[in-house]
Amino acid sequence: NTPRRRKFPLSAAWLCASVAEGWRLESGSRYTWPVKSRDQVKPLMQTESHSNESHSPADAVRAERSDEGAQHSFEHPHRTGRRSRRLLLCALIAISVLVALRLAAIEGIFGVIRIDGGSMAESLCGDHLVVSCEDCGFVFRMDIATRGSDRRICPNCGYVNAPSDRDKFERGRCVMIDRWPSWTRHLSRGDLVAVMDPDHPNEKAVKRVVGLPNERIEVRDDDLYANGVLVRSSFPEYRARAMLVHDDRFRPQRTSEAHARWLAGNSSLPWNQVRDGYDFESQQVGLEASPFSTEETPSGWAWLEYHHWRCCESPKPRFEDAPILDNDPYNQAVSRVLQPVHDIGVSCVITSSPGAELAFRIRSPFGIWELRFTCDRAGVELFRDDTLVEKAKLTSFLAQRDWKAEVAICDRQFFFAANDRLILAYPFESEPARVEPARVEEERRPIAIGVYRGSDAVAPQVAVRVRDFQVWRDRHYLGPRRSPERWAMAEPLPADCFAVLGDNPPLSIDSREWPRDAVGWRTILGRVIPHAEAGR
Repeated sequence: NTPRRRKFPLSAAWLCASVAEGWRLESGSRYTWPVKSRDQVKPLMQTESHSNESHSPADAVRAERSDEGAQHSFEHPHRTGRRSRRLLLCALIAISVLVALRLAAIEGIFGVIRIDGGSMAESLCGDHLVVSCEDCGFVFRMDIATRGSDRRICPNCGYVNAPSDRDKFERGRCVMIDRWPSWTRHLSRGDLVAVMDPDHPNEKAVKRVVGLPNERIEVRDDDLYANGVLVRSSFPEYRARAMLVHDDRFRPQRTSEAHARWLAGNSSLPWNQVRDGYDFESQQVGLEASPFSTEETPSGWAWLEYHHWRCCESPKPRFEDAPILDNDPYNQAVSRVLQPVHDIGVSCVITSSPGAELAFRIRSPFGIWELRFTCDRAGVELFRDDTLVEKAKLTSFLAQRDWKAEVAICDRQFFFAANDRLILAYPFESEPARVEPARVEEERRPIAIGVYRGSDAVAPQVAVRVRDFQVWRDRHYLGPRRSPERWAMAEPLPADCFAVLGDNPPLSIDSREWPRDAVGWRTILGRVIPHAEAGR
């Protein structure tokens, strides 16, 4: 009864035929075990034929054939088990071949592909130094090209560190190249890709996809545009690429004249600096006030303002207030003019008493933004230049003892997240306004957190502690040759081409400077996967 086996060569066709043959055997056989033997069935059939006197010779022939067919339907159970095992073996072989083909498309599993250069820092760093600041203890990376330099400026406090034996050398990041997306012709904006370097055809370059086919890419006012439309990033994308500007957990210890980075807007405001943060109590004596404060009355909001220092090579005083610039400690070997950054954010941990009304304030060329909320209420309000523009609902987690708050402006969007969950995302459309000379000093205090103090007659009794302040900035796009000028493609991308840029614009040579500003499928090797994310 077993069909004749066909012989196929050891190939994908043989595997498919084997699986199909096993399936046909499994579905076509009639398994009736346990059943009666042939000797038990035949007398029963004869008894039935004798009981019916009207049977003809033709009926006897049909009964005999039926008896022979029943004989063929009795199969031993061991034969059934062999067929099931054969089917399972064929399926396992087919799956193994498919897995082997998929792994063969990934380069770097058994070899080592290491990043060389800083065009993708901090996402993918090449050979670099890890430096620990001697004043505040902040740890930062520097390009290996700065190894011979005797000045290593801390981006957190501005302290100039001398070369030390504690400086650690680290090799470039190991990555893998997945060629499957280039075979299937599927890439998305934001993917890391490996391409053949047009300037050095024998070398590979790692870049990030920013432009898709049939799009005309433009960099203007620190933002990316596709066909004249602003390319907005989601909140997780912003968090993945945001760069740390200041971490209040690392405070200067050697420099006695260094003042706090977060200062009260007025000396009468009840903010007090503690070891791990800042406390606000209604009956408490205030801490050191900002020398640039313009607040004259303690009524209303009590603001705690962030003062940014110029943590880069400069002849000006170290502790002088300065705007947030696109300074990157990795690029200390590069001499260029730093540009102001307007896409900034802040995160902190808040502990407050019930009923405390809090607010975040961000000053930018797009206006003065204030986010107000009360810890025991389920609502949050967003104001732009004292005008209510958006509302959102909150949950009861604000009444917890400690909760994390994040506020940011990125790609003309206002984000507010609590405990790593996005609460409010408000997009807006406006061009950046020119800062008036009278507001230059205010722009140097771009971020603040406030507690509503009420009037002198009615002052609510509240207690708030804010700690673990961290100030962030978004990636700042530049034009060709590190210039802040506008850059745009002359024509839209062809149907099979992409535009790519590096994550570190001052060091990256990409579509902005290549002879052809587009890369096609022939030069795209595949998607780059860092080894730390290979198992995801």
